[in-house]
Amino acid sequence: MEQLAGEIGPEVGALPNSITDDVSSGELHLVSVDKADGVQVVAEHLGMDHASTVGIGDGMNDLGMLRAAGTAIAVAGAPAAVLEAAGGVSVPGPQQHGIVTAFERLGLL
Repeated sequence: MEQLAGEIGPEVGALPNSITDDVSSGELHLVSVDKADGVQVVAEHLGMDHASTVGIGDGMNDLGMLRAAGTAIAVAGAPAAVLEAAGGVSVPGPQQHGIVTAFERLGLL
């Protein structure tokens, strides 16, 4: 993935696959755009206070979002940097309905 991103140009970055350790797969992304940008745009569009936003992530592509969200939650088994960005707070993965657990903990359900 990194080689492919390098061939495309400096405006494209590569991130490892968050599901497996397979280095031949992952994500290509525009370096100038981050999920944090999405958090900001959605919050503004909905007229929400930044503190009201919640980010839940499991991969390196979620770091910006977790750092930008008012409340950050990692998915169990996420890389150490993701767990750190979430302040060590984690929930089970999708098969164990982790988002439900997160929303229950936050009093949203």
